[in-house]
Amino acid sequence: MNDWINILAKYHNEWIAIVKSFGEQNYHEDIVQEMYIRFYNSNSKEKCIIKGEPNRAYIWISLKNIYLTYSKLKTKYQKVSIEDIKELTYLEDDIEKDESWDKIKTLVQLEIKTWHPYDQQLWYVHVKENKSMRDISSGANISLSSIFNSLKNCKERIRIAVGEDYEDYLNEEYNLIK
Repeated sequence: MNDWINILAKYHNEWIAIVKSFGEQNYHEDIVQEMYIRFYNSNSKEKCIIKGEPNRAYIWISLKNIYLTYSKLKTKYQKVSIEDIKELTYLEDDIEKDESWDKIKTLVQLEIKTWHPYDQQLWYVHVKENKSMRDISSGANISLSSIFNSLKNCKERIRIAVGEDYEDYLNEEYNLIK
């Protein structure tokens, strides 16, 4: 079936040595496995095997490319010791800020519950489902101007109900939020 993969696997230790020669001592096995996966997924038999023997030049280039890709990704992330994380604490300011934000969200929800069901549904579709006014208009066969005016009125009602508390939140005056 995939005899060419078996031919490559016979030289596994050679592929490991190539990756180690690039300077990778920890993840050499993973890089070679990634090579096998890439070759298999792209069905690269003609490129990998020539006259029953591995195409060492092609394999070397492939391993080098996989290694360089891995090296670039490795530099994007910083490893942190678990010991360093244990010392982190959650700041009291953050707790107060989070609790204040939760209060504002609750106030918004309470305001929305006082609305007509049409307005509630329209708001839900627009905000929660992230549907544009045009999409809502075409799907519900309601004029775009009607949807615009309804959402504009809804936003105004939220601003009146929660605006002052939101200003307090932005000004970090959490104690003033209802």
